[in-house]
Amino acid sequence: TTMFTEIFKNGVVTDQFEHAIRNNRYKLIERATGIRSKVPPVAHPYTGILPVREFFDLQTDPRELNNLFGKTLTTEQQSNLDSLNATMADLVGVD
Repeated sequence: TTMFTEIFKNGVVTDQFEHAIRNNRYKLIERATGIRSKVPPVAHPYTGILPVREFFDLQTDPRELNNLFGKTLTTEQQSNLDSLNATMADLVGVD
């Protein structure tokens, strides 16, 4: 099972997009650079800027506190990241 969501500002597609896709265990989030949030610990503690990409293992980290993106991944994690990346690219029309 794969789920996909998009977030728009005021119902309008802008350059301040956020996309998320997940399967039964993993979740991938992509957003425009510079989006701010007041929600710690997701946002940078000083700037409030959210990471552009996040990848979570929902089984071991259901609260999404440990962003795996940019870290050394297991073979299973990398396989799921690759699959979610490909599916998201198809859905948002990225070549």
